[in-house]
Amino acid sequence: MRNVFVILLIAISIHNSKSQCWEMIYDGGNDNIVFTNLEVLNDSVFWVVAGLVEQGQSLGLRTEDKGDSWSIVTWPSSISHPSSIELIDQNSAFIGSFKNSVYKTEDKGWSWDDVDIPPEGGGTQIRYIVFNNENEGWLTVDKGSIFHTQDGGSDWVEKGNNVENEIPFFRGFQALTDSVAFFFGYHAFSSANSARVWKTINKGDTWNILNLGLPTNEIGFFFLNQDTGWVVSQNNIIYKTMDGGTLGQNIQLRTTLKLMVLQSNSLPIV
Repeated sequence: MRNVFVILLIAISIHNSKSQCWEMIYDGGNDNIVFTNLEVLNDSVFWVVAGLVEQGQSLGLRTEDKGDSWSIVTWPSSISHPSSIELIDQNSAFIGSFKNSVYKTEDKGWSWDDVDIPPEGGGTQIRYIVFNNENEGWLTVDKGSIFHTQDGGSDWVEKGNNVENEIPFFRGFQALTDSVAFFFGYHAFSSANSARVWKTINKGDTWNILNLGLPTNEIGFFFLNQDTGWVVSQNNIIYKTMDGGTLGQNIQLRTTLKLMVLQSNSLPIV
């Protein structure tokens, strides 16, 4: 049995070596620089948030040629480190840090304009700015607010009034369509099982908790459509739902490689 697992692992490693190739496209070469965020528009255009440790600030790095060349992006003076960044197109982007510091650029970051966020709702820390397209977008504020725009960010409407069990600390947000969105969060850092996933099918008029039975606060999630989704939990289990999570009919999937490693006793991972 052990030999079988060795052969399978070798086969996987050979397959991976042929199918996966990573190329370094930027090397800061400096312990003072820490990359903290990556926002990708397409295979050529992406921005990186680079923290400057000694200065306690950050700047942006922008490429339009797959990383062959980079330009520096400076943030507005009121933002030392954006907590969220969203690219709309090659020229336009949103950044945010706190509720009163949201900005938009339409010239690749050379200039920034204030974005007015309504005073409704609580909280101050912006966690996510997410756009489906150039017009439809969402903005979340930890323990406070959810805002939605349909005109590219010129006007925002509060959509957090009907969140089941109140708005949490946000730790994930995915917008599927102009009406359907999911977010993940928890209400207390100290509670081991307070993680939940919320769903709306009506542009945020109501948000309902999905019956996933999550055992931990640390998860990742992805929904392919309104019904089919996956949740990766801290206990090394992948959950799958095929009914949108509403009925709790979840399938627990363990990765083949993980089972192989467990059954092979002390076999090293190649």
